[in-house]
Amino acid sequence: MAKKLSDTVIAQRMQELRNLKILHERDRKQIRELKAENIALRALEAEQQATIETLKIQIAELQVMVFGKKKPPTGHHLPNAILDTAKPPEVRIRSAGHCRPLVP
Repeated sequence: MAKKLSDTVIAQRMQELRNLKILHERDRKQIRELKAENIALRALEAEQQATIETLKIQIAELQVMVFGKKKPPTGHHLPNAILDTAKPPEVRIRSAGHCRPLVP
């Protein structure tokens, strides 16, 4: 046989059900808001990433403009280091005229 619930137990359970329905609706609303915010933040992040990539390219171009780019040597121009190795290096003897005298 089925047990019959008392009126107070039924009233308590109905109160709990109403509270849960209210909480459930509030949570559903919050989830919708968070999903919309998530979509907006993802769009913003993609836009910022594109801006960062553009700025990186611009910085690289400016660095080349300011500091220059090393060009590789061409075939008909030999670098000075290769030309200098063909001749013996000149040894320069420095005079002692620019040194301070030792003081005892």
